[in-house]
Amino acid sequence: MSRSDLYSRFLVPVLMMLCWSCSSQEAENRISIWFSHPALHWEEALPIGNGTQGAMIYGGITTEEFQLNDHTLWAGGPSDWNNPEAKRMLPLIREAVSREDFLRADTLWEYAQGPYTARYSTAGSLFFDFDIDSAGVRNYRREINLEEGLSTLSFQIGDNTF
Repeated sequence: MSRSDLYSRFLVPVLMMLCWSCSSQEAENRISIWFSHPALHWEEALPIGNGTQGAMIYGGITTEEFQLNDHTLWAGGPSDWNNPEAKRMLPLIREAVSREDFLRADTLWEYAQGPYTARYSTAGSLFFDFDIDSAGVRNYRREINLEEGLSTLSFQIGDNTF
């Protein structure tokens, strides 16, 4: 497993949970996850949706991408991959993670999941191109309010606030 695979499978979710727990805005009484830069990878994009349709928002400055999804779009065909051994694997996976043996944890996880687990397929990407000069961007903040499910982006260029 490559370092980037370890990052995306284990570290990003953990960091997001830490970010969530420590970025509570007590003065405004909201719980949010926020970033000071646009998303470079899917794992950094912010999810929005209603349980049927959804999108991952990257927070671009000159080009914004919404990667769209619908709950009916899946890769693969119908099948039953229930693994009766999966329950037995969970304590072993947790132990491997606590020992920081991520390669073993990943191998055990794949075994517990079965030979194939269907994944959502992307419905497509919607791009918005903005005619602005991104030089000198400051005070960038890309955020999702977890209580309201509201994603916001703000930044400044010169005297203008976007």
